[in-house]
Amino acid sequence: MKTPPIVPLNEALSALLADPDLRGGLCRAEPTDYDPAEAREPEAAVQVRHARAANRCRRCPVLARCRAALDQDLGRSLTGFVLGGRRIVTTKGTR
Repeated sequence: MKTPPIVPLNEALSALLADPDLRGGLCRAEPTDYDPAEAREPEAAVQVRHARAANRCRRCPVLARCRAALDQDLGRSLTGFVLGGRRIVTTKGTR
């Protein structure tokens, strides 16, 4: 079984948000909150950013459609991001 290729976040979000059903996603407000840790970024700072992102996701009007799109495809190849209200922690398709 092949591991899916890693998809850069900007490509993943572009693909998700280009979908007419996902326009209006609240992730556009502060897209860097959803990113993985930067080099030497303290884990506490990452946790705070990701908590803000997940909270924004919970209030998002397109959350259900976003999660469906992620479950279908893109979330399997991302790691370290917050997408669809979930912190993606592996590249092997489990979250």
